[in-house]
Amino acid sequence: MLVIGGFGGFGCGGAQSGTGDERADTPRETCPESIPEPIPPEPKSFDWWVDRASACPSGTQLEGSAPPFGEEVWCETSDGTRRGPWTWWYGEGRKISDGSYNADGEPDGEWVAWHENGNRKMQGTYVNGQKHGRWTMWHENGEPSTDIRFEHGLQHGTWSWWYESGNKAGEGEFSNDKPHGKWIRCSDEGYITKVEMYDNDKLVDWIDYDDGHRIVER
Repeated sequence: MLVIGGFGGFGCGGAQSGTGDERADTPRETCPESIPEPIPPEPKSFDWWVDRASACPSGTQLEGSAPPFGEEVWCETSDGTRRGPWTWWYGEGRKISDGSYNADGEPDGEWVAWHENGNRKMQGTYVNGQKHGRWTMWHENGEPSTDIRFEHGLQHGTWSWWYESGNKAGEGEFSNDKPHGKWIRCSDEGYITKVEMYDNDKLVDWIDYDDGHRIVER
């Protein structure tokens, strides 16, 4: 069995829960705390479409209508390619999403989406149609849901996620869009439920836990 360095105090038992396994006589292990990065500021909203003559980039024209007459506005070239800002609304007039397109009609720049209750749902940046940098997502109650890193469309770096309660649900690493290294999964009560080790998307070792107690083979 291949063992990659990085388990540290977790060991490398590879034990699976079920028949023949029992709790280890060890203290309950809690989900490791980490200092979250500051929440990205919510972009200021403005009604960019109001002045139809100057709302869009040169060579495009404004299409669609804002509420109450429509649910979407965007800028479009004569051949139908979207270019410039774009906004979309729920039926009752609250925004669904803001974004923009580059000259090739690809998502580009900062994009933001909201839940129907007005809380942010997602925020991140596109570069020439590919997600790049930090992307953050939120539960409907406003608590963070997922924090991910991208490099030119590929997940790369730390991926953290949380329960609606705000408690951490887990954390792991991606390398070129593949799980790599140590992944820790946690219960909503704050105890470790599973630790896994990946080598370039291949699961090579793991430890199961029962309510924070490590499970070992008899």
